[in-house]
Amino acid sequence: MNKSIQRAIAILDCLVKSPRPLGISELARQLDIPKSSASDCLYTLHSCGCVVMNADLEPRNLKLFAGEVSEAAAQMARLIA
Repeated sequence: MNKSIQRAIAILDCLVKSPRPLGISELARQLDIPKSSASDCLYTLHSCGCVVMNADLEPRNLKLFAGEVSEAAAQMARLIA
């Protein structure tokens, strides 16, 4: 399986399960991945509309549209199937 897709799914899962917004450093620490990888993945997810950042587009305050998670996950599953 593609490592980037695995990370994207893990990040989405982590954001969905979190009761509060998470920053890049915290996500990287929780997922045991390099901060640069978490950042790259988050910006990609943001550009695809899966992750919404705060008004200043600062990555320390990330939020996820829960309603879009299932659709994003379904799209990713189709890509790797």
